[in-house]
Amino acid sequence: KLDISNIAGLEDDKFTILSRPDASTDYADWASYDATTTIPAAGQIGRTVSGGYAIKSGLTSFSQKAIASGSDPLPIELLFFIATQNGKHIDLSWVTKSEINNNFFSIQRSSNGIDFETIKEIIGLGTSNITNKYNTQDQNPIEGLSYYRLKQTDIDGDFSYSAIIAINKNLQEEFVLWPNPASDKIYISNSNEITDNQYSSNSTIVIMNSNGEVILTDEILNATKEIDILHLPSGLYFTTYKSNLGNSYGKFIKE
Repeated sequence: KLDISNIAGLEDDKFTILSRPDASTDYADWASYDATTTIPAAGQIGRTVSGGYAIKSGLTSFSQKAIASGSDPLPIELLFFIATQNGKHIDLSWVTKSEINNNFFSIQRSSNGIDFETIKEIIGLGTSNITNKYNTQDQNPIEGLSYYRLKQTDIDGDFSYSAIIAINKNLQEEFVLWPNPASDKIYISNSNEITDNQYSSNSTIVIMNSNGEVILTDEILNATKEIDILHLPSGLYFTTYKSNLGNSYGKFIKE
């Protein structure tokens, strides 16, 4: 939360908080971290000049901070972008909190995290102030470790990228969540835990709802983890299994 009361020339919905490392002296290091942070909806306090301050949630460290303004409102507010394995395919899902003049999304894939190719384009919703969910599928994914990112292009041709996400297709096949759909409990296990003690000693499960909000984080201390979901509302949930070997992603439906 940064005070903007003494900054002239700002316009509603056309400013945001930037961050860069404390030791940096390079203006190119300023970043908005749109893919891993959230800001209020257009017209709300935290994005209006009369509110007196700017707000950004999700920044994870203390460092240099600044206010940046532009000629147009920020094109999208991306809540999350994830990849999950579905049999031989990779499901790609993302949610936007709002969109302004959004033309289309490009799904880009890489085998090394550096060189990306566009594998699919999805039409955006133009301008919207409500939460929008998008889903598509990579039907010919790369075996083993691969990387995905989301490129967003607005009506004027300007574009921006999400954070890069990684998925290990072989590792994902060993990640098991059952039953699915579920009503009261789910069980999570990974066959690597049976043979690799280092894996199980530093494993964590994270569950998010369809709006990208983290609702549970818990350590995995045994070969199989039982999680009570009776209190959760019905709907779609996403899981991230974090370990020394990397992250595995899944999803389940609460009946």
